[in-house]
Order: sequence, then C-alpha cells, then structure tokens
Amino acid sequence: MRNIEHSTLNIQIRSKMENNSTKRVYDLEDRLIRFSINIISLIEKLPKSYTGKYFANQLVRSGTSPAFHYSEAKVLNLEKILSINLR
Repeated sequence: MRNIEHSTLNIQIRSKMENNSTKRVYDLEDRLIRFSINIISLIEKLPKSYTGKYFANQLVRSGTSPAFHYSEAKVLNLEKILSINLR
C-alpha cells in the first residue's frame, strides 16, 4: 500500500507495492530546462574568439528554444482543450 519513488536524471520511476507494476513518468519540461542550463554552462566555457562567439550565438538559439517551444505548445493545447469544453 505504500509508494516508493526512485529519481534519476531522466526518469522518475514510481513503484506501487500493491500491484507490483512499475510506471515511468517522463517530465519533458524539466529535462528541457536542465538541457538549456547545461547548454548555457557550455557556452560560458567557449573561447571568446570570433569562432567561439559564432558558435555560442547559435548554441544559445538552438539549445534553449526547445524548452520555450514545449511550454508554449502545452499552453496552446490547454487553451484548445478548455475552449472545446466550454462550448
């Protein structure tokens, strides 16, 4: 009857003792935010040369946008669901 939670970097596994089943919960939003933070940390370590700045600019745009796009898609999906239910 008790729940045991195990946490890893990518997956949270919840084991339910009553029915001996394991369910994996993927929190994509948290993973994308951590990915963006890791990209920013990497950018800080790049050289300040022309090439380093060029790659840093590209990495900032491409490495952080998935988190924003995912969050926006969730909001739009929620608005769509709410508008359908309110009709």
